[in-house]
Amino acid sequence: MLITAWHMLSNHIDYKDLGPDHFRIAQTPPNRPAASSTNSSNSATKPPQQQSADV
Repeated sequence: MLITAWHMLSNHIDYKDLGPDHFRIAQTPPNRPAASSTNSSNSATKPPQQQSADV
């Protein structure tokens, strides 16, 4: 509480109430489309690529 008061007074910032559902909203993951398993460009693990024997 002391840190909050110091920050508000030293930076001339007014108190802003975050609202009763702040933590519920903050913990809700954003709505994103599910990743497709056929799209390997965004995959964390990629299959090994075969090297050509042209050496």
